[in-house]
Amino acid sequence: MAIPISYNIRNLIVRKTTTLMTGAGIAMTVAVLLAVLGLVSLSCGTAGHAILEISAPATVVAGAPFSATVTATYNGKRDTIINGPIHFTTSDKAAALPTLYVFTAADAGSHTFTLTLVTPGNQSMTVSDYDATPIAGTVNIQVSAPATDQ
Repeated sequence: MAIPISYNIRNLIVRKTTTLMTGAGIAMTVAVLLAVLGLVSLSCGTAGHAILEISAPATVVAGAPFSATVTATYNGKRDTIINGPIHFTTSDKAAALPTLYVFTAADAGSHTFTLTLVTPGNQSMTVSDYDATPIAGTVNIQVSAPATDQ
């Protein structure tokens, strides 16, 4: 009795897939064993410490645009491969803030933005990442009233 060719092809595909999966399993086992022995280091997803740092002036004049630089860091070093969108929020409800921004390769983990705070007093500004494990940075800025002409 002859075995149908469709059975042979399906059997071949299943055997090849099983062989590849077994090889991947062995490679993973070896990598974990080497990591346990301290010969290599493995990094998985959200391990580590990610921060969005904001460099901004301590004092600004109400209504005057200023620059703030956001730098992504991971375990104390610049994160040059950040690709999650970030957004700004502030306690100043009248502020002009950048729109949602996605870092590019050219940014290399740091980008400068133009913002305008309007309400005098101490204002906080936060930048947040929308990644699966949100990271954020906050800075306080003293906003002074604009000088009046006499």
